[in-house]
Amino acid sequence: MKIEDIELVKFDENDINHIKLLKEFTTGDSNSKFIHDIKERLIMNNDNLFGNGYIVKVEDEIVGYFYISPVVRDKVELEYSILKSYRGRGLGRKILNKVSNYLLDNYNIKDAYLTIDPSNQNSTFIAEQSGFYMDEEEYAQNGYTGLITFTKENLNYVRKGKK
Repeated sequence: MKIEDIELVKFDENDINHIKLLKEFTTGDSNSKFIHDIKERLIMNNDNLFGNGYIVKVEDEIVGYFYISPVVRDKVELEYSILKSYRGRGLGRKILNKVSNYLLDNYNIKDAYLTIDPSNQNSTFIAEQSGFYMDEEEYAQNGYTGLITFTKENLNYVRKGKK
C-alpha cells in the first residue's frame, strides 16, 4: 500500500533488509517493550490489508514497522514503531496520521485506536498530534494504571445494517 511518500510493504523473509529490521526491533537499539509480537505480526501473510504487520518505507528507505489489526466491531487497532536512527524527525506522526486517515477515509471503519503505555510520552504526543484522543473515562476506571487507549473516529462512518 502506498500513500504519497509512505509505503507499507509485506515482510519478505528473503530480503536481507527486512531481516535486519526484524533483528533491530527484537534485539537491537530499536528494541522496545512497547511493541508486541513484532515477529509474529510481520510474518503474517493475510490476503487483505488488515491483520498484517508491515515494513514502513519513506522515500524508499526502511524506517519502521506498522501493524493493522483485523477489523473487530468496526474498529481497528494500530501499532507502529520507528527505528531509533530515524526517531525525532517527525516520521512517527507523519506515518500514523497518513495511514490512519487513509484507513478511515477508504474503509467503513468506525474507529482506529492505539494502546499506549503512559510512560511513553513521545507516543502519547504523536497520537494526539495525529488526531487521536485519550479515553480518559476508561483510564480513570482502571485507576489511572495500565495502558491508555487513544482513539481516532471516522466522522463518515455508516453503521452496517442500518438505513
